[in-house]
Amino acid sequence: EELKILYSKATESVDSKEEDAWELEAGLLELCCHTSKRSTWMHNSKECLARMRRRHYLESSVLSLLHRCFQWMDMKTCRSLTSYVVKTGEVFATRVPTDVFRTAVAREMREARGNGHECGDEVRSLYEQYVSVHSARLQAWLEYARFELEFGGVGRISRLTWRAKKALGDSMSSAWESEYAKLKLDIAERRE
Repeated sequence: EELKILYSKATESVDSKEEDAWELEAGLLELCCHTSKRSTWMHNSKECLARMRRRHYLESSVLSLLHRCFQWMDMKTCRSLTSYVVKTGEVFATRVPTDVFRTAVAREMREARGNGHECGDEVRSLYEQYVSVHSARLQAWLEYARFELEFGGVGRISRLTWRAKKALGDSMSSAWESEYAKLKLDIAERRE
């Protein structure tokens, strides 16, 4: 309990704009979680993220904290944390950064030992949220397309291609076609 008090005082006294200030928040969060029941981990995480928002931590600091959490938290808590971050809009001042989605997808794939067929529904759900938040971002659609080319069926990739073209619009159509063709070639070469 004394260690928690020390960490709490340290998090309140540190300059939130300092590059490594988030490390104290991460340490406090991990301490609180590991000394409490797993059922309280989301509550602890929300408190930590709210404190970071209130104290105006840099976006990169919040991302670093989330990356750290995804290294030690169980899969269920990681999913809940991702959902909270994406759906509430209370963690970041602007839209959810692409790194949140990439980190969550990487965590799902790590849990499934790289087998996208095993975690397909969860990963697709993350990609759906990703392209919903970043619908005009070519890279978001390409990352989703890579997953479907590797682990999905023809129907899925065909629908995704149509949706990407529609979302990106005429101005990005040639860029999509070019990058998508490169992506398909890359995957075909890796399979050989």
